[in-house]
Amino acid sequence: MGRLRSPLTQLALLAIASAVVVGTTVRWRISRDAETQASVPVLRDLRGPDEFRAQFNADRDKTRLVLLLSPT
Repeated sequence: MGRLRSPLTQLALLAIASAVVVGTTVRWRISRDAETQASVPVLRDLRGPDEFRAQFNADRDKTRLVLLLSPT
């Protein structure tokens, strides 16, 4: 049979394991947040149909979403 570890050794192993889990989780969240921020598209305020047409044609290789909002 294996020998029993002292409570202090068990506590140290638990603290090390917890630090590894927390460190890995924090690092994963930071990298995920950076990727999310890098992939967020920019909302542009276009001043007329010519700017709209130019921007629409420039983004030919991207998925485009056009929203038309009217106050009435």
